[in-house]
Amino acid sequence: MLGGSASVLTILIQSHFQRKRELLKMSSDIALKDYEMLEAAAVRSGRPYNRMPLVLHLHYHAGLLQLIHDGKLNDESYNALVETNRALSEQIKRHSSTPTNAPT
Repeated sequence: MLGGSASVLTILIQSHFQRKRELLKMSSDIALKDYEMLEAAAVRSGRPYNRMPLVLHLHYHAGLLQLIHDGKLNDESYNALVETNRALSEQIKRHSSTPTNAPT
């Protein structure tokens, strides 16, 4: 009986992590496609384009898919995701404009 319980527990743990891997893979694929489509649209329009780092697209899509998967997507959770992504964007901008102490 103990052996059977351990096997079931092992399967449950493996399936949990497999689901997380699949969700991350799906998020990555969607984020990359979104990034490429926005880039192509900007080039076609001929207008200046403020390119967001790919990590922001990944963060957004991973969070969105997680909310959908958990059944927690609503106005409040979506707005929180967008606000978190905006704050992350501001941090990236702030740190990327900070001079480095690299030797010259």
